[in-house]
Amino acid sequence: MHKKNNNKGITLLEIVISLLIFGIAATGILRSFVFCNTRAKSTSLRTAAIALAQERMEQIKNDSYPNVTAANYPDETNLILDTAGTADTGDDLTGTRTVTITGASPNPKTITVTVTWKFKGNQFSESLTTLKIP
Repeated sequence: MHKKNNNKGITLLEIVISLLIFGIAATGILRSFVFCNTRAKSTSLRTAAIALAQERMEQIKNDSYPNVTAANYPDETNLILDTAGTADTGDDLTGTRTVTITGASPNPKTITVTVTWKFKGNQFSESLTTLKIP
């Protein structure tokens, strides 16, 4: 007599192999989401820092040449880098804004505004530089 082979189901080994393949793929996808989220946050912080530097630079550009001195633009610490543009400060970081002014009348002054901050244990900075003519 012939025995019929009625293997209509899947074996435990096939299930384990399928779960292993799915787990490897899911881990790779999850890692890419984490990387993209970190990258987006880093970009948001950079944009916020440039906006803060630009804000100070505009104030200096609108000031008269004699008033553009380091004493009139002291360093600012614990400056909020608002990454979401909201009043919620839960996702914001603090940084420092410094103004460096070199040169004196009758020569142009070189003005550099730098914003620094820490993110995930690393220090970052963005700087803007311009000239102020007497």
